Amino acid sequence: SRLELIQQDPVVLKNIKSGHFTNQVSMVCSFKPKDGSGNQKSFAVATTHLKAKDGWEELRENQGRYLLSYLKENYNNHPLIICGDLNADYAEPVYNAFDNSDLNLKSAYCSMTSDGKEPPYTTWKIRGKADKKTNVCRTIDYIWYTKQGLILKSLRNFPTDEQIGEKRLPCFSYPSDHLSLTADFAV
Repeated sequence: SRLELIQQDPVVLKNIKSGHFTNQVSMVCSFKPKDGSGNQKSFAVATTHLKAKDGWEELRENQGRYLLSYLKENYNNHPLIICGDLNADYAEPVYNAFDNSDLNLKSAYCSMTSDGKEPPYTTWKIRGKADKKTNVCRTIDYIWYTKQGLILKSLRNFPTDEQIGEKRLPCFSYPSDHLSLTADFAV
């Protein structure tokens, strides 16, 4: 009710190294406040989902670098929020690409946590057959933002392992296999 959608920009991600399109995408939406003052600048929000599974680290990095270059070329003058399932923990090269990009991005969770780190997990699931279960507890989802033009006000707290329960995600309290990342920004 407080924002007007200015533009939707669907982006098919490329492997920046090979130049080939992949089947992962990003959506970039530009918004402006509806308050009518005309003094507030528009901003953009991008969301993405990079290639999943072990063994695809190089492709994820190339997809991430392509998205970052696309955003720099098309949205460099806008305050920018990037949300997504990078399918990569913070030791992977794609995380480093976002952390050190020319867009001067900051991780929302690193910015507001007392230890300056990402959450301990954004997905926690049990996979496999009954005779061979694997406990998968990882941080692979992130919120990045440019400090210029945006003020990070608050973040959603993460549930404890007791709150999630022994069967992990998804569960009745958290119906996705990823936890919801939520941030409040002032523009």
